[in-house]
Amino acid sequence: IRKRGKIVMVVVFVALLCFVIGDFLSNSSAIFNSNREQIGEVCGKKINSAEFQRSVEAYTNFNKLEGNNVSEAEIRNEAWQTFVISNMLEDQMGKIGMSISQDELEYATKVNPHRELWNLQILKDENGNFSPQRLDGMLRAFKQLEEAPEDESVNNEYLKDVYNGWLCVERKLVNSMAYEKLVTLTASASRAPKAEKDL
Repeated sequence: IRKRGKIVMVVVFVALLCFVIGDFLSNSSAIFNSNREQIGEVCGKKINSAEFQRSVEAYTNFNKLEGNNVSEAEIRNEAWQTFVISNMLEDQMGKIGMSISQDELEYATKVNPHRELWNLQILKDENGNFSPQRLDGMLRAFKQLEEAPEDESVNNEYLKDVYNGWLCVERKLVNSMAYEKLVTLTASASRAPKAEKDL
């Protein structure tokens, strides 16, 4: 061993060097793949290619159900713009301590349906008018699907497509409500106080 001590040291050194290089390359590859999968970032929120593709598919299926003739490029743009606007509004509202609560969202869908919902074809009756009854029935079906996702009696492809599309509609609805809230706040802040007007 003493005669071959230098050779042993070289072998051990090379083995350690290979281990360190291998670990470095492995980590670098993981980081590279992670960065490659990430397709965008808005206000600190990241979106990867798989998540974005799911959003595109949801918009695609929902547009088909609505009978909208839109191109893939338009759908991808809509999915991306919704992501951008949603995170920008959320960031701005967070800075001033505002948000859209679940109660507000339920009020805008169940109690007093927001005008964003009035033009959806799946919510119109035979006369082409917005139907609160259809909306209520659809929300009930969604609740069943959420509570029993494996139940074949409520779990069908059509309902899943409508549900995934509805999640996109909800996100756009929240964006509209957030924008309206910010506009109202800005208008109130820029309005002169009544006491000042009376002077």
